[in-house]
This record gives sequence, structure tokens and C-alpha cells, in this order.
Amino acid sequence: MFKNLLQVETAIDVAEKLIRASPDELKHAATDLTRTLVQVRCSDIALEGAEESTEDKRQRALVALAVTCPFESLETLNKLLYSPNVDISQRIMMLDVMTEAAQELAESKIMKPKHQTSSLISVVSDTRPWFLPSSTGTPGAGSWKEISGAGSLLNWSNSYERDLPPKHNQVKKGKTRRWSLRSPAQKNQMEYSHNKFPLYAASFMLPAMEGYDKKRHGVDLLGRDFIVLGKLIYMLGVCMKSVAMHPEASVLAPLLLNMLRSRYWLRY
Repeated sequence: MFKNLLQVETAIDVAEKLIRASPDELKHAATDLTRTLVQVRCSDIALEGAEESTEDKRQRALVALAVTCPFESLETLNKLLYSPNVDISQRIMMLDVMTEAAQELAESKIMKPKHQTSSLISVVSDTRPWFLPSSTGTPGAGSWKEISGAGSLLNWSNSYERDLPPKHNQVKKGKTRRWSLRSPAQKNQMEYSHNKFPLYAASFMLPAMEGYDKKRHGVDLLGRDFIVLGKLIYMLGVCMKSVAMHPEASVLAPLLLNMLRSRYWLRY
């Protein structure tokens, strides 16, 4: 028994990293993995005093799932949200997961190459004679110099030379080389913000808003579970903020306003 609990705790320790690696089979296992992570009792598997750390790892793993496989994990989270088989702490945790996932999707970063403008038409300098070699080539090379010929008078060709910079595998005495942690390819890239959330906004909001006012066995958001209702409203507000200035906002905002203006609020 103790060995099994230790295996579960070890699995939770590495779950987030494995999910962030996004293996090919993750989409097929996302539904079952989400349900398992929600239903596992961290207080039963964690060592005494380490329950909070295990809960945090479990929550980060669920956030990673909601970000990497939004549709699959959100379908499970929304089903469990109003399920009688979970308690208030699990409902609050799921809403926190959805809130953090929405923020991460809205603030995602992508790398794009720097835009370098180049002329479509090559410009030849008027000051350089047409018979000289091109100045393009190795960066840092010196200018071309004509070599005085010492051969036959019948040699009609001209010879030129120039100084080339040392190769990067040659160490020149007295010179200091600077090393960078970033590769040349990374230096030619820029980080851009890209809001991925609007694509998944409806999956976050609509199922969570549906049936919030229905009293079920073990679920009463308009009564004793008002703390869960507060978390739900906060999550929906974060979602609206994340989708602001996008076309999806014009569809989702009226639905949220109708929920907030609902007659059920007047009873309490």
C-alpha cells in the first residue's frame, strides 16, 4: 500500500514536465488524466507536512493539461464541476485551474524571425571599377588590392587579394572572445505576444455558466456553496478580460451579463 502511494506521489512530481513536453499520445490520455488528477486525494498520498506542496504540483499539472489539450481537459473539468462526486475544495481548485489556464493562453509567447529588409535590385557603386571583384562575402574582410604580376607579358589577367578575418576555430593571441548563451539563430528571433485564448473561450465559459443556478445533490451555488459561485464569477471575468478586443467577446459578453442580471440573484 505504501509503495503504491509513493508511486502516485512520484507521478505527481513529474506530471507537469511530462505534460508540457506534449507527447503525441497526450490528447488521447488527457480526459482520463484530468479526471484522475482532480479526484486524487493529496492528503492521503503526501508525507506529513508536504500536503500543500503536493496539492500545488497537482494543480500545476492540471493547468498544463488545460493549456496543452484545452478541449479534452475542459470537457472533463466542466463535467466534474457540478458533479456530486467532488467536494467544495475540488470545485474551487478546478476553477482556479481554469483561471490560470485562461491567463496563460492569453499571454502565450511565440518566437518569430526578425524582419530584415533587403533591396530587390542590387546597387553597384559608381566609384568601384567594373573589373574589381565584388565586395560582398566574408564579413570583416579587408578591401581588395591588386597584386603586381611577375609572370609573362602575355598574361592579360589581373590578380587581386584581400585580408580575411580569422576563422572562428582559430585563436588569435592577445584577442578576447566573448561567449553568449544564446545561439545565433536565437539572436535573429524576436519574442512576440500571441493570444491563443479566444479560440477556446467558449469552451471555458459556456459549460461553466450552464446550470449554475440549479440545486443538485451536493451542489448549491446560490446557497451554501456561495464561495464556489464567487470563484466562478471571477473565472468568467478573467476569461472576458482575456478575450477583450476579439470578435468572440461580442458573443460571450451578453451571455455573461444575462447571467449576472438573472432573477435568481434577487432571491439571495
